[in-house]
Amino acid sequence: DIKESNILMHIPTGSGRVILKIADFGNVKKVQNLLE
Repeated sequence: DIKESNILMHIPTGSGRVILKIADFGNVKKVQNLLE
C-alpha cells in the first residue's frame, strides 16, 4: 500500500530538487546488531 508513512523525501543541498522514494517496511525483520 502506498501511504504517507511509506514515502521518503530528500532535498539535496543546493539542488532545488525534491526526491521522493517509496519504501515498504512491512516485511522487515529486526536482526541483532553484529557490532555488539
